[in-house]
Amino acid sequence: MKSFFHVIPVSHVIPANAGILMLVFLGLFCSSFGFATEPQAPRLLEVGVSDVFVPQGFDDNDNAQVVVEGIFPTTCYKLGPVKVDINEDTIKITPQAYFYHGPCLQVMVPYKQEINLGILKAGTYKLNILPDCPENRHTLSIAHSTNSGPDDYLYAPIESARVVSKERPTVRLHGVFSNSCMSLDRVVTHSESNRVVAILPIAKYENNGACLDVLTPFHKDVQIKDPLKGRTLLHVRSLNGTAVNVIEDF
Repeated sequence: MKSFFHVIPVSHVIPANAGILMLVFLGLFCSSFGFATEPQAPRLLEVGVSDVFVPQGFDDNDNAQVVVEGIFPTTCYKLGPVKVDINEDTIKITPQAYFYHGPCLQVMVPYKQEINLGILKAGTYKLNILPDCPENRHTLSIAHSTNSGPDDYLYAPIESARVVSKERPTVRLHGVFSNSCMSLDRVVTHSESNRVVAILPIAKYENNGACLDVLTPFHKDVQIKDPLKGRTLLHVRSLNGTAVNVIEDF
């Protein structure tokens, strides 16, 4: 009896180049849905600021600083480098952030950034902070140094500071002395404006003939006598030439 079924050669059903065609199809499919794309590098964007604090009291042998704060709209933003352009008596500052390509949370992220301007010549500088801050709104004054040393005082090595009381504004300073002959002498505070308070922790070095290189932690509560109101920068000088900056609502 004859069979009603015929065996059809595979080559008649699947072309010889089917493997190549399938690979091409999969490549187009994956490309269409983004499966084959490389991760995108973050972009560097200019970002606005919500507030600017300008400490005063810098000499022409200090590392001058400006402190800004703002709010990123999502978690896709991370702090980036700051562009600083100094042209005679004008300092142009452009804050930047890295923008990462999702997925990110749609929540606001506050940020604070200390901008080191380096050593500047004595004089008064106009600050132009882009893109949101009106030009010439802030000024920075640099005085002539009274000596050839790094600072007018021997500052204590402050590592951190925090507000422990707002009713009677009190700041707790934490630091570590690196020599047994060093100690905290006194702390001087003064309001540079109604929004910036300078805190100067002055140390002393008494050579008793047996000074040892040992680490000695210390802390000190400092009460600020001047009344504080609103958003305020507490600018604490430190031995290493930088400063500890704390922004607080009073």
